[in-house]
Amino acid sequence: MSINLQMLHSYEGNYKNNLFFEKYSNWKDSDYSHRIYLQIIRVLRRQSISSQDLLQDSEGKPIEIIELSIPDLFGSYRPSYVIKILLSVQHVYEIRINTEYKKERILFYPSSSQSSAIMTFYFDKQRENDLTNILAKETEDIYLGNINSTMISALKER
Repeated sequence: MSINLQMLHSYEGNYKNNLFFEKYSNWKDSDYSHRIYLQIIRVLRRQSISSQDLLQDSEGKPIEIIELSIPDLFGSYRPSYVIKILLSVQHVYEIRINTEYKKERILFYPSSSQSSAIMTFYFDKQRENDLTNILAKETEDIYLGNINSTMISALKER
């Protein structure tokens, strides 16, 4: 069974900037990040979700890291960790898109009840202002139902 994808469109939490929906709606088809994102999503959609809301492989074992060969800006393919579970919070994963100058991150959590990966935040990870822990905690709060949220479908079967 393939995973549906949903984006968090709006919510009432502590951090209201850089919602994934806002960034995704502004990506252009030719953007490198957009192309890599779609490649990662094709792999993510083939995964399944355990009853504990974790990604799992075909043998039912939890997935902590997904590695793919991703082209760099010059077209050379290199192995890269593209999805990684965050250990500081429950059930939160990050999609990792790295270029020479940017470390783009997209946070999400799997939901077995909705058969979906719920995309929450996009941000550019910067050494001096790393938002990973703050947004991971926000995502965990959304997952645990500690805030009100409205979700919309992001991608449909092609």
